[in-house]
Amino acid sequence: MFDPSDDFPDVIDGLEAVTLVRADGSPGVAVPSALRLATRSREAAPCAGHYATSDVVWNLPGAQLPDGPRLGDTIVDASGQRWTVLEVQRAARGTRWRCAARHLAIAGGLDAAIDIEQATLAKGESGVDVPTWTVWRAGVPARIQPIRTHTLTAEGRQLAATCVTIYLAEDVGVDPTHRIRGPDGRIYTIQAVRKASRADALVEIDAVRRE
Repeated sequence: MFDPSDDFPDVIDGLEAVTLVRADGSPGVAVPSALRLATRSREAAPCAGHYATSDVVWNLPGAQLPDGPRLGDTIVDASGQRWTVLEVQRAARGTRWRCAARHLAIAGGLDAAIDIEQATLAKGESGVDVPTWTVWRAGVPARIQPIRTHTLTAEGRQLAATCVTIYLAEDVGVDPTHRIRGPDGRIYTIQAVRKASRADALVEIDAVRRE
């Protein structure tokens, strides 16, 4: 049986202020006195024995959070890092919420920072709508995984196009009306977006980069 008193020797940080962001989009909740705990192998059971260096356990005071955390909620720590809640337990006779959480950006190897751009349409001299692209979300952690390269014909020219899958930890509401600018400045046209199927999965974006 889990003994909550065993947690305290493993504290890796003091009390810190965090924000619990709800997965359903309802208002976030400020938690002034959260406790971040070290992860030990015996604590891996809630996540089926699979803990990584990107995993921690948070203890949140029940008095500061009457409506407890739920799976898929996000804990934003004092430095702005986001931890996705994968398991929730009541602890210390119901006075604390014990949350196993994962930093999806680290776990997913999201080592690139992308900009998501949105177009504003305005009539050009010919009367045709011309898009002006501006940054909608900047510096989003991502991983760009090339899938294949093929040749296509555009305006009578042969062009190389690379199909990629772009992974995001956060569902930012991106859709095919946006485009993505990679860290090297190259542009990716979005073909499809697949939202995460579970709390510890990543958002997947199918996109094409023309060479």
